[in-house]
Amino acid sequence: LDGAVGRQVRDLACGLAHTVLVTEGGEVLAWGENKYSQCGTSGTTPVARPVFLGALLGVRIRSVACGGAHSAVISETGKIYSWGMGASGQL
Repeated sequence: LDGAVGRQVRDLACGLAHTVLVTEGGEVLAWGENKYSQCGTSGTTPVARPVFLGALLGVRIRSVACGGAHSAVISETGKIYSWGMGASGQL
């Protein structure tokens, strides 16, 4: 968890094969299987080490939830962001 070293963990959630972490500072890191972009990166390549989600930089996140191949977070202002597989309407 190199990216999270020195940061307090606020929330953590796991999907079928991916993990998303929210720091006390509201930053989001993700890693794991990424076939459906469930890690929130711009591709579908597996993410071996925790990476910060660039799309959420500057947005303070409060909590996270994960499904099998999708992820969702809630910002401190109440806005919901979701990504990953949404074929069954889960996004």
